[in-house]
Amino acid sequence: MHRRIRVLVLLLSSIVLAGCAANSQRPSAAAGDATTVKGQIAYRERIALVPGSHARVRVEDVAIADRKAPVIASQTLDLAERGVPAAFELVIPRDKLAPHGRYSLRAMIIGPDGRLLWTTDTHHPVHSDRRVNDLGLLMLKRVHSDSRDREAADRPLTGVEWVVEDIANAGIIDFSRVTLNFDTDGRLYGRASCNQYSGTYELEGDQLSVGRTTVTMKACAPALNNQERRFLDVLEDARGFEIDGTEKLIIHTAAGSTLEAYPQR
Repeated sequence: MHRRIRVLVLLLSSIVLAGCAANSQRPSAAAGDATTVKGQIAYRERIALVPGSHARVRVEDVAIADRKAPVIASQTLDLAERGVPAAFELVIPRDKLAPHGRYSLRAMIIGPDGRLLWTTDTHHPVHSDRRVNDLGLLMLKRVHSDSRDREAADRPLTGVEWVVEDIANAGIIDFSRVTLNFDTDGRLYGRASCNQYSGTYELEGDQLSVGRTTVTMKACAPALNNQERRFLDVLEDARGFEIDGTEKLIIHTAAGSTLEAYPQR
């Protein structure tokens, strides 16, 4: 009797294990819920990359021509050791892609100073109805130094994080941190004292204007709250700026209040 029970248990165990093995061989239901975009980037020139350079690969929504293309997915590649060709792979959930949308891959190599060194200069389509978009080897075009120099002159605030050391001639609280980051696409963000903030900015020569900022809602000590408010008040009322011989950034308002910051490279 006991022997029959043992045989029955072994038989049932075999059936369960066989079922598990069969299930493990079935394709995952989630496998079709994403689109993979992969390939490699390189450039033709025999030029070594400056240490600290990195690549940025983006899939952008280019359905509407007269607007800045929203970024659907992005990947940053550290080129310190790998160099080029550099492989990339982005996995995009299907619900982020419209069935009849128009998408394109953009790749660029950026130096440690924030300058654009190489970039794609043609349209590389990404098809939302394909499980895998293998774009192969993409050859990036070099951005000539004179173009980069003009770009740097037009955007003197980008490429570094500015650390604020004085707000309206009152200094800042010891060990607190206030920062400014100016993106090349017109976005401004950083730490206001306790909370993170973000907004937009516009430059025209030495004239600077900042749009309304949004701030996270982290609870802060009263002193940091007051400093944060003073910083945002001056920042949002900015009218111009200058960078002196010591690389100090001075942002000033129409009423004469200032922010002073130094670059952290």
